[in-house]
Amino acid sequence: MNALKIILAVALLAGGLVGYSMYERHEKAKTAAVPVYVPPAPDARYLDPEFETPLIIASVAQGATVRRQGGVAMGGGNPRRLAALAAAAADFEGAWIGPEGWKGPIKAITKEAKGIALRMEMSAPQTLMGGTFWVVAIVPAGEVPCQVGDVARFNGQIAGVGKVVDFGQIPTPRILVENAQILSFEDHTP
Repeated sequence: MNALKIILAVALLAGGLVGYSMYERHEKAKTAAVPVYVPPAPDARYLDPEFETPLIIASVAQGATVRRQGGVAMGGGNPRRLAALAAAAADFEGAWIGPEGWKGPIKAITKEAKGIALRMEMSAPQTLMGGTFWVVAIVPAGEVPCQVGDVARFNGQIAGVGKVVDFGQIPTPRILVENAQILSFEDHTP
């Protein structure tokens, strides 16, 4: 009988510890830092307005492929050529999109660690294999007022230009815009 009481007491204690641990984890998640929009610094570098998304993609379309898993740079070919293409991508990375913003049709909206990602598929330059490229704009905090199917106008800071290998065989060019701000959107949902 005493052994049963001891087993019951140990089970209750273990259950209480597990429950408290889960409660504590939940409370920490509620108080975790929420990403917020940070405006550009007064001396921020802005993208030349003539550089719309297709021109940027055409400039770096042949760059090194970047796999999502681990961000490992891959690609064959001449190392000098790859270095030159990486340098071309670096010319755009870190630059802010001007107040007029860019515009694109939203194909998907996903939650990411840095905020909410608006995934827009755009028409590619004729020289680009596959015919399309992606612009992913990450809005740092809160909800977004637009939906899949809408056309959003946004600005933000270019965080990366390269290629991603998703599920197909052809690497898809992508421009990653972080710290994005939605300027306006056109409701195209049915």
